[in-house]
Amino acid sequence: MKTLQWALRGLVMLLVVKEVELKVGITKDIVPYVIPRGNDGRLTCYISQLNKNVVHWYFLNDSAVGVKHLFGGDNLIATHDRNKYELNQTTVGEQTTSVLTIRRTSIPDGGMYQCMVQILGEPSHKWPKRSGLLTVAIMPWIRKISSNVEASEGGNVTLECNAAGKPKPKVSWHRKNGHPIQGLGIYGNESSYEYVGSALTLKNITKGSRGVYVCTAVNDINKPAFGEAMVNVMTKPTARAVKSFEMEPQGVYASANLECIIGGSPRPTMTWYRTIDGYKMPLFSGSDYDIESIVSDNAAYGSNGLTADEVLFRLHIVDVDSGDYDEYTCEAVNPYGIATAKVRLLEEDSWAYDNQGSVRSGTIREQLDRKLLFVTVLAASIPFILMRY
Repeated sequence: MKTLQWALRGLVMLLVVKEVELKVGITKDIVPYVIPRGNDGRLTCYISQLNKNVVHWYFLNDSAVGVKHLFGGDNLIATHDRNKYELNQTTVGEQTTSVLTIRRTSIPDGGMYQCMVQILGEPSHKWPKRSGLLTVAIMPWIRKISSNVEASEGGNVTLECNAAGKPKPKVSWHRKNGHPIQGLGIYGNESSYEYVGSALTLKNITKGSRGVYVCTAVNDINKPAFGEAMVNVMTKPTARAVKSFEMEPQGVYASANLECIIGGSPRPTMTWYRTIDGYKMPLFSGSDYDIESIVSDNAAYGSNGLTADEVLFRLHIVDVDSGDYDEYTCEAVNPYGIATAKVRLLEEDSWAYDNQGSVRSGTIREQLDRKLLFVTVLAASIPFILMRY
């Protein structure tokens, strides 16, 4: 009877020991680790009731062998990588912490690592295991970005920004001039100061859509990467005459400036013309004329509404005489069309009228010749009227 009792007691103790052994396990997930390239990476495995059982570490994404066995207990299996890997294992009570260190990480070191506990006397399918991801981070950079994109006014355009890095960077767009991005949404009627995504589509674009768009790639590793894309909105030429003029006295001579404001993209070819005997005669800079183009950056012409894409096109008549009173045409041409504006230079002598409003005979030049004593005053007050037709 006593023999049976002792046998039963031994069996119970064996079952208790067996149950304790089966409590061996990995109690926490291995936290993913992100490290800049060149730094040391660490992955931690938490094991309960390790006792005499053995912890193994594997690298599951080795480019040469696929799965690389790194450690079995304290023994380094990958002996040719002695300076690459290090294992530190500490036990406090029933809790064991196993820390795998990967030194001086490079891009091939990134991937999944596995911690596995070999339970002695148990088949391998019962061995607990957990995997953790080591990411060797790479600062973002712009692989490819749309450079100069052209589109017609009212059309659509898409800007592409291909960014890379680890972790995968977040890509966003904003305008370099600080204005909101127009033409967003399904119908192109929405706007925002920032657009998130690698492909930016602008719909129903206008002249206001022209400008530089900045792509920003961020992955919280080092500094963001930036790229720029230029949007050129192609428009038909525009031409409008400036109603004001400038007359300059020069001794017995007087000069005048005729001006047009030209717009359009690409920038139009600009020409001044006079029509003589039905022939359209182009004018060029020389002894009689001086022709110049002034962009908005160099001309304080805001009162005439000169915008960033417009040009002040000026015809300077060096020495005005009776043969210069005529109609002048400024013409702008680009691949999308032609625009013209007409300016007429008329003779009007305010001091040549009598009390009844009738015009006296003689041209301004003849009157100037007869009044040399007052030539400076008279030349300074000669009115030229620019009329827009």
